[in-house]
Amino acid sequence: TRPADNDTVHDGLIAQEVRDVLDRLGLDWSGWSANTSDGKQGIQYGALTVPLVRAVQELDNSLRQRDEMVVSLETELAAQRSRSASQQLQIDALLEGLKALRERAEYDKAGQ
Repeated sequence: TRPADNDTVHDGLIAQEVRDVLDRLGLDWSGWSANTSDGKQGIQYGALTVPLVRAVQELDNSLRQRDEMVVSLETELAAQRSRSASQQLQIDALLEGLKALRERAEYDKAGQ
């Protein structure tokens, strides 16, 4: 008999949704099954452990690679900012020199 309805929430996977994902990914997973006599689909939750651990390992590896990339990009950005600041100082010095040359040229022209 079916248990009485109550407010208990049961977590789980929908076997049809798992099948759809497997089909999209082109995978065959032993944890999914279908009963040929009634068409019911099921999930063997114990078979989830290895794929889930593997997925976590892959995500961890991907996260580590991204962290390394972020550090590398931050280092490159800091170097570029430093070069930019140095170049701005050179530009400012050149502009000051140009200003001094113009003032000198105007002074010389006025003195003639």
